[in-house]
Formats: sequence, C-alpha cells, structure tokens
Amino acid sequence: MLIMQTVRAASQAEARVRAGRWREGLKATPDIRDLTLGIVGLGTIGKIVHQQVKALGMKVIYNNRHRLPPEEEDGAEYVSFEDLIHIADVISLHTPLTEETHHMISDDQFRQMKDGVFIVNTSRGSVIDEEALVRALQSGKVCRVGLDVFEREPFVHPWLAQSDRCTLLPHWAAATTRVSVDGEKEILANLQAWITTGKPNSPVNKPRLRNLSIVI
Repeated sequence: MLIMQTVRAASQAEARVRAGRWREGLKATPDIRDLTLGIVGLGTIGKIVHQQVKALGMKVIYNNRHRLPPEEEDGAEYVSFEDLIHIADVISLHTPLTEETHHMISDDQFRQMKDGVFIVNTSRGSVIDEEALVRALQSGKVCRVGLDVFEREPFVHPWLAQSDRCTLLPHWAAATTRVSVDGEKEILANLQAWITTGKPNSPVNKPRLRNLSIVI
C-alpha cells in the first residue's frame, strides 16, 4: 500500500539496503496507528482505502462534494475540505480530474497543512500543482510523498525523480489481475442496466440525467 510505503519511508530504506548502507541515516517514522488519514473522494476506491487503513488502526476523515449516508461512511468522519487539509497527518487523493479539482492542492493549500504532512496521490496528476509540491517538499512542509500519477505523464519532475523522499510509481496502482476482472464485470453490469432500464449503474454524466432520456 502506497500510504504505508510513504509513511514508513520504504523507498529510502530500500535504497540504503541496495547500496550496502543498511540503516545508515534512517530515522524512526511515525506509527500509522497514531495518524489521521484524510481521504479526498470517498468513492469506490476511497472506500477500499478506508477499509484497509481502518484495519490498521488509522482514524479516517474524508471530504466529498456531498456527505455520504452514515451506513456508507463506515466510521469515517465527514469534514470540510479546508478542515481536512488542516487536520490530516496523511492526505490521500481519490478524486476525478475536473475544472474544479485541477490544482486543488497548490501553495495556499500546502500552507494550511500540518508541518511534516504526508501526501499520496493515486487519482490524477494535475489534481496537485507539482511545482507547488516541490516547493512544499523543499521547505519541509511535506515530509514525504507517494505518487502514482503525474501532471505530464510519462514525464516526471526532475526534483521528484531524484529525491529519496518521493515514492514514485508509473500509474501502476490499478494494474492487478483482480482489478482488470472487476472492471470488465462493471462494464458488463452497466451495459445490462442500460439495456434493461435505459440508464447505466455508474454514469459519468450523472448531473445531466434529468435532461436525458438515454444516457451513454
């Protein structure tokens, strides 16, 4: 899990071992049970992340455009976006890229975060202003970052690429056989729903449903 890798400085530790330096220069990391995770976007993926970290003892807060019903929150606490970035020790992004979410994390948001915050992004690269992220890492505002997505994929910002405080993956989080099968099942279920009811289960144009007789 990228959250664990980021908090526990896994990339730094692995680099030391490969270089024959063992624990040289490594410092104790926070215990994940003592941290609050802020999930931005408690949708399908965000809920899976919540289940996983809940089992590890993390407190979870979240922000969506709209609060979920209590039975879907499963113990997660709904807070405003402003409160989330102020409270969370770890911020994990699971929101789609839209005009509203483009650079939703930039200099102003970093200033509001805790010193030494951990950032994990597995949504879309442009949700974070990468130049602002580099500045936040350089200043120490952000302790470490875990990125599976980048603003200009496959290009990776040179500073991020050379820093051992960054755990970097090639947009790889969903590349499992289980996810592929689940995706195929979801596509078929949406097609079946559309054929039988005229509406798919998970339309991407949901706000327009009221004005459409057929949704594709």
